[in-house]
Amino acid sequence: MEIANAAGNVAAWCMLNLACAGAVQAAAPTAAQAITDTGVSAGLAVVVGTSDGALEAGLTNGGRMLVHGLALSDEAAAKARRHILDKKLYGLASVSVVGTAATLPYLDRLVNLLAADLDALGKAGPSKAEIDRVLGYGGAAYLRQDGKWTGTVRPTPQEVDAWGHYAYDASQNPVSKDLVVGPPNTVRWIDGPFGMNLVGGLRTCDGVAVQINPTYLLRGRGAKIPPDLEGLHLWARDVNSGVLLWHRPILTHRRCRYGSIYANTFVAAGGRAYAYDFTAADHVALTAWNLRTGAVERVFDRAVVCRKADWPGEAKKGGDWQTWANATFAYSMVLVHEGKVVQMVADRLFVLDAAAGNVLWKKQTGNDTSYLKVLVCGDRLVALVARIGREQKLGRKMDLVAAEAWQWKDGKPLWRIDLGGSEYPSSHADNTFSLNFGGRDPYLLLPLVGRLLLLDARDGSRVWEKPRGGMMIGYFIIRDKIWMGHVGSSPFGGVLSLATGEPDPTPRKGGLNQSACDGPTATVNWFMGKRNFVPVQREADWPHWISLRCMGKKCGERAAASYGSIYGVSPMCGCDQFIRGTTAFYAVQPTPPVPDEQRLSSGGGGAVGPAAPQAEARKHLPALFWGAPEGIPSFWYTTNFRWGEQFHQWPGYALTRTAPVQAGDLTLVAHVHEHRLAASRGGKEVWNFVAGGRIGSPPVVIKGLAIFGSHDGYVYAVNLKDGAQAWRFLAAPADRRHVVLGQVESAWPVFNVVVEDGKVYCAAGRHEEMAGGIHFYCLDAATGAVRWHVKRRCGLESDLEPIRQRKNTGDDRGTERLKRGVLSDGRAQMNDVIELRDGQIRLHDVPMVDVAAPTDSVKYPRTLVPPQLPK
Repeated sequence: MEIANAAGNVAAWCMLNLACAGAVQAAAPTAAQAITDTGVSAGLAVVVGTSDGALEAGLTNGGRMLVHGLALSDEAAAKARRHILDKKLYGLASVSVVGTAATLPYLDRLVNLLAADLDALGKAGPSKAEIDRVLGYGGAAYLRQDGKWTGTVRPTPQEVDAWGHYAYDASQNPVSKDLVVGPPNTVRWIDGPFGMNLVGGLRTCDGVAVQINPTYLLRGRGAKIPPDLEGLHLWARDVNSGVLLWHRPILTHRRCRYGSIYANTFVAAGGRAYAYDFTAADHVALTAWNLRTGAVERVFDRAVVCRKADWPGEAKKGGDWQTWANATFAYSMVLVHEGKVVQMVADRLFVLDAAAGNVLWKKQTGNDTSYLKVLVCGDRLVALVARIGREQKLGRKMDLVAAEAWQWKDGKPLWRIDLGGSEYPSSHADNTFSLNFGGRDPYLLLPLVGRLLLLDARDGSRVWEKPRGGMMIGYFIIRDKIWMGHVGSSPFGGVLSLATGEPDPTPRKGGLNQSACDGPTATVNWFMGKRNFVPVQREADWPHWISLRCMGKKCGERAAASYGSIYGVSPMCGCDQFIRGTTAFYAVQPTPPVPDEQRLSSGGGGAVGPAAPQAEARKHLPALFWGAPEGIPSFWYTTNFRWGEQFHQWPGYALTRTAPVQAGDLTLVAHVHEHRLAASRGGKEVWNFVAGGRIGSPPVVIKGLAIFGSHDGYVYAVNLKDGAQAWRFLAAPADRRHVVLGQVESAWPVFNVVVEDGKVYCAAGRHEEMAGGIHFYCLDAATGAVRWHVKRRCGLESDLEPIRQRKNTGDDRGTERLKRGVLSDGRAQMNDVIELRDGQIRLHDVPMVDVAAPTDSVKYPRTLVPPQLPK
C-alpha cells in the first residue's frame, strides 16, 4: 500500500529509452545484449515467456544474477529446465509454469531486470502497468515490441530515501525522509546470515543494502564454519530483491570486540561502503568499497591508521596488535557528507576528500580531552569534547567539556561553548543504549543526564533547557516536534515542542514494546519503536499506534527506513516468533485470491530424466545460503539469546537433500535447492520431477503417488511409475513471490504435507501477521480436490483492539527449559512443518486447526494495514 503521491509517481513514471541504436530485431536476444542494453548486471532477472532456457542460463552472469523464467506451457518448461540442468545452474536459474503472464507472479517492486517478447506473447503478455508494478527502483524492462528490442529503466522516485549512517545521515538525526515507508503487511525478502552479535544494523545507498554480520553461530557445538565464512563479513544485497551482490571478510580476529566500532563507523554513501578493515597483515585503516561490486576503492591511510609496527607490545602482556587497534577505534565515528569523510578518533578529527583520500583539514583536542560525538548541521561541523577517563572509556560516564563548531568547507573556527559539569548519558559499552546528539539546521539537540538542551547551531547559544525524566533511548526532530523513545517495554516516551521544549498537548499513545533494547527509527510520517508504529500526524479514525509481533530489531540496532521498506536484522531473543534473518518488510496492495475453481490442475508436466548435481549453481552462492556444509548436521537455526536454546529450525533450508523415502524398489530424495524430486532404483536415477520452488520436506507416498509441498506455494502429486505430474494444487491464496535465502519463493510457501485416511493436510504462509496469514487445507489425496479450507490471520495490534495477553513459559532467569520455542500463548505464529496429532494440525506444538471442525481464526481484523500518511 503506497501513499497517494508515491502511487501517482509509480503510475506516471516515464520510460527512459536507453541507447539502443543497434537494437536487435531477432525474437530472442542474447543475455549479453540484454545486460548491455539495460545496464543491469546483478539482482533478480525475470524472463517472461520462457522457451529453451538459453536466455535464463546466460542471464545468471557468472553468479551475479538470480534468474526466474515463466513458461506458458509444460513443454516449454521441461525444455528450459533440461537446458539449465545440463548447465548445472538450476537453483540459480529456475523455471515455473504459469497459465498466463498477463498477471506477473511477484510482489511489488521486486524485479531488477524483466525481459519479455511482447510481440510473441500477445494477449498473454503483461501490460506496461503490470511490468511497472513488479519493477524495483532502478529496475529495467527489456521488451520486444513491433519487432524491436528496447531497454527502459524505471527511475527511483523522489518519495523514497536512503539510510546511510547508524543515525540516518551525517546530521545524526535518525529521521528518514522516505514517504513510502509505513506499517508493513508483507516481507519483501529474507536473507542470512543469522548472526547474534550487535554490529549496528543495515545501511542503504544507491540501491544497495549492506550490513556487517558474523557467521559463527555454530561455534561451541563441535562444528566449524568453512574458512571463507569465518569472522565478520560485509554483506551487500540489492534493496529490491535482496539478491546477494557480494560479501567479503573485514575481521577474522576472534578476540576483537566490534560492536563498539561498527555502530558509528559503518557508513554507506556516494556508492561506497565505509568501515575499518582488519584483514590486512600489518595495518588497520578506514576503507571504502564499491557498493555494487565490493572492490576496494580507497584506503584512507593519511589520517588515523593503526600499524603493526607502531604497536606498543611491551605495554600489555598477552595482547596483540589487532586488539590494540580495535581498542583504538572503539567509540570513534565516521561521517560521509558532500564528498567528504570525517574520521573522529579519540582526540583527533580529520576531514578528508572522499575521492582522493587527502586531508582537507584537521583538528585535535588537548588537556586530556577527546572528541565524543560529531555531526554536520547545515554548513557547520559540530563536535562534543569530553574528559578522558576510565569511566568514559567504558562508555558509562562521559563528562562534557565543550561543544565547538567549524566551517564545513575549510575548518574555520565558528564558536565554542563551555559544557563543563554536564554529563552525557550512556549505559552500555557497545552503544546499545547510546543516545544520539542530533542536528537539524539550525538546531542542535543535546541529551544530558537529567536534562535536555537545544542549541542554536549558528552561534552555539542556548535556545532552551528542560529537565529530562525517565530513561530515554533516542531523540528525533520530526517536523516541528521532538519525539522521544523510551527504554524497555514502557509506553511511548512523549513529544515536545521544538520551539519551546514544552510537552505537546496532542493526545498520543505509544502502545507496548515501544523501544525495548533497540534504537527507535523514524520517518517524517511515522515514529517506529521496536515493533510499534505511531503516526506523526494522526487522523480521527486512525489508531494511535499499531504493533506487530513478527518484526523486531536486534539490540542496539536501528531499522533502515528507506527505499519504501524497513530493513533490519531480527533479534535473537525469544520474545515472539519473529521472522528470522536479515529482512526487508514493506506494504503492498492486497493480492486478490485465485478463484477456487482455478487452484487445481490435473495432469501436467512429466519427468526430465536423470540430472547431475547442480554444482555450478551452488558455487556462486556461499554454503550459508545453500544448506549445511558437509559434516554439519544442522546449520539453519537461530538461537534464543536469553535462554541459550535452539529456537527455531526452518524446514527446507537446513540441508541440500531430504531424508530418503522408500516406495517399493524406488528411493525418493528431494534435492531441496534444485527444486527436484529424484527417484532412484538400485542407486541409479530413473526420473526427476522439477517443481516451481524448493522442496523442503520428504514426500509422502500413498497409492502410487508421491505427494509433497513446495516453496512455490503449491502441493504436488507425482506418479511413482514415471514421475509425471498427477495433479497440482495452489495452496497459496495467489501466486505472488519474493526472494528468500537466494531463491524465488512464494509469499505463502508450503513446507510439508501430512497424509491420513486418504486426506492431505497442508499449511501455506509465512506468519499469521504477514500477507493475510496462514492458510490450512484438507485435500483429497487421489484427486487434489478441496475438502475444506480455513485461515488463521492476525491483523496488526493497535489501541482499537483488546491487547493480547502474553505469558512466558519460563521465568526471567530461564531456569525452566523451553519447549520448542513456545514462549507465550495467544501470540502470532510462524509457519513451519505441520504435525497432525490428537485430531489437530499443530505448529510448534500449538494447536492451529481442529480437523473435525475446522474454522477460521482472525484476530484484530480492523488494523491489518492502515493507509499511509499523505505527503
